[in-house]
Formats: sequence, structure tokens, C-alpha cells
Amino acid sequence: MTDDGRNPYQPPGSDPGRAIDPHRRGHPLKAIVFGAVADLGGTILMAIIVSTLFATMLVANGHPAELIADMMIASKLYMAVMLTLGLGLDVVGGYVAARIANHAEYKHAILTAVLVVIGGMLLGSGSDDGGWPAWIDIAGNVLVFPAALFGAYLYLLEKFRARPAA
Repeated sequence: MTDDGRNPYQPPGSDPGRAIDPHRRGHPLKAIVFGAVADLGGTILMAIIVSTLFATMLVANGHPAELIADMMIASKLYMAVMLTLGLGLDVVGGYVAARIANHAEYKHAILTAVLVVIGGMLLGSGSDDGGWPAWIDIAGNVLVFPAALFGAYLYLLEKFRARPAA
């Protein structure tokens, strides 16, 4: 035992209710940027992985390599998977923004969604060069807002669940 009565071989205890401090406020710009980076970065990574897997599957089935891109764009399954996973990452972006901000969570999630839409357009998803169909651009740019709000809602559920009983 040490002089203050603690066992030096005992790991320090932790309070699981302290994981989310309801009084800690994060920087708003940091929350929005990190939420957008989580969303856009995750979406880019997901698109690379899903596109690679889908293209590999098409080539393995004997389709000519020149037609792979057109076949992927024409595939409703591919579009549905990309949209669904993209919306899942929009939820992650809203959650990250809400968690970092730890105040005005819905506002930070919406601002993250705005930044994601702008970033997506700058990265070329809004171009009409024979890429994505217009309906998927519209759906993605509209549904990003409720998805990000849902991410903030999930954070608020966690935040209020972690609050110690009074």
C-alpha cells in the first residue's frame, strides 16, 4: 500500500458514466469538419471497395472489361448498395459532428450535411459526364439531411443514457 492507501498494483478505476461529459462543449468548426471528413472519407473508401468487388464479380462472370463501368451504372443493385452504404456513412458523419460539438447537436449535424453535399459536388458526384444517374444524386443530396440528423439523434440517446441518475 502507498502512503495514501492505494494499492500500487491495482489499475486505476474508471467511471463509465464519465465517458460523455454533458458540460464539455467542443469547437463547432472542428465538429463540422470532422463529421464531414468521416462522411466523405468513409464514402470514398466504401465506393472504392464496393466498386472493386462489383467489378471483380462482373469480370469473373466473363463480362468484357470495357463494359464494366456501364454495367455498374446500369445495375439497380449496385446503385442501391452504394446509396444505402452512403446514407449509413451520412449517419456516421452526423454522429461524429454531434459527439464532438456536444451541444446544439442537430445544428452541427445539419451543417455537416451541407458541407458533405458541397464536398460531394466538388468531388464530381454532381457532374453529368455519363456517371451517376440524376436520381441517385438527388436522392443522396436530399437524404443526407435526415441521415445526419439520425446520427445526431443516436448520439443524444447515448449522451442521455450515460448521464448518471440524479
